[in-house]
Amino acid sequence: EYLEIKWACNECIGRKKALISNTITTQRESNTAPVFAFFDLKSNCAKCHTDFIFEKEEWKYWIDDLNFYYQTTKKYCERCHPIEKLKKRLSSNIIELEAKSFGQEYVDLALEVSEIYLKLDNREKSKGYLKSIINKFKPDDNLLLKNRIKEAYNRI
Repeated sequence: EYLEIKWACNECIGRKKALISNTITTQRESNTAPVFAFFDLKSNCAKCHTDFIFEKEEWKYWIDDLNFYYQTTKKYCERCHPIEKLKKRLSSNIIELEAKSFGQEYVDLALEVSEIYLKLDNREKSKGYLKSIINKFKPDDNLLLKNRIKEAYNRI
């Protein structure tokens, strides 16, 4: 099986067209092709399909500083990346919310989920989400918490 090793010549390194990886020793323990140098990668956004450049500095930061798997590259362009990040956060918040018992923390997280929907420019989803939370309240539940959700719902 052919492994494509990511490396750059001395001239490219000297002219700062490529950056040397700090994680070469860690990479040797893997069965996949190592990345010894980072350089600008031309990519195509997985969402909007526009071409973009994944810059070598950001790639090096992801691998050497954030300790991402060293074959990781950027899938989304600068416009789509924050949206996808918000969607991921939204999904994890909803899962976390479902595990919480009804109370202050639950309401705070529900309001945060609603705000993320608004940031994703999905007003109807935000409003529908808050309406579903309002409907979960029982007559003996904390009225102040229910009113916080109702106020947020009415502001949308």
